[in-house]
Amino acid sequence: MSILQEGFLARIFASGAVGDSVFFLCIKPLSVLLCCVLIPYLLGSVNSAFIVSKLLFHDDIRRHGSGNGGATNMFRVYGVKGAVPTVVGDVLKSVISMMIAGLSCGFYRVGGFCFAPEEPLLYVLSAGGNPIVVGTYLAGVFCILGHVFPVYYRFKGGKGVLSSLIVALFLNCWLALVLLLVFVIVVAFTRYVSLGSTVAAALYPVFLVPLFKGLFGGLYPPVYIVLFAFFLAGIILFKHIPNIRRIMDGEESKFSFRRVPKLDEPPETEEKNDGE
Repeated sequence: MSILQEGFLARIFASGAVGDSVFFLCIKPLSVLLCCVLIPYLLGSVNSAFIVSKLLFHDDIRRHGSGNGGATNMFRVYGVKGAVPTVVGDVLKSVISMMIAGLSCGFYRVGGFCFAPEEPLLYVLSAGGNPIVVGTYLAGVFCILGHVFPVYYRFKGGKGVLSSLIVALFLNCWLALVLLLVFVIVVAFTRYVSLGSTVAAALYPVFLVPLFKGLFGGLYPPVYIVLFAFFLAGIILFKHIPNIRRIMDGEESKFSFRRVPKLDEPPETEEKNDGE
């Protein structure tokens, strides 16, 4: 279990197995970039909705509904058959990204803010050790960035709600569950998926400090957790600016369980409310 807490890379570097040399100084940051930045970003860039629509329906989801490559639009256009594998794909890419980073840099413990890494265990800039990397949080950031700005699709991706939820559940499970409840309540009363997403995202940094202090005996969250919370809130709010404008103008469509017709079917009012 200790190696899971420390991380495989941290154990190797701490043992001096690679030697105290220029190569040693170079391979550390490269290892971090690979496990916590590059792989999570490339996995996050995989658009499950696009792949599912191509494989199952021989079509491009971006041509229909809101034009967004996310689980909400998949549900509206293709129903449960399209939405379920899309959700599974988005969940898997987020979980795999976090697991790779966690196994490399170390997990802290399960429970509370689960799978949060210990105070930085991987020292990457010098042999003396500058603790600048917290692996799983860094992986979460780049997985979300990959989903929102995917390299495979000209940097035009989804809105990052589902990916952010999975990452938050992995890192800060209790806080994520509270925000999920907020999302459900807002959508239940307003039927705006986008409003539920933005409200929950905006409350992430607001709820962070009191919940963290309650769970950890009055301690304040480390800076990297606070920065992650503001990043997650900021990216979701940024991607939902058009939705917020439509809500203010009274033009945002409300969520319903009916399927939206595809472009080659008889026209109906186009759904533009997309919270994913």
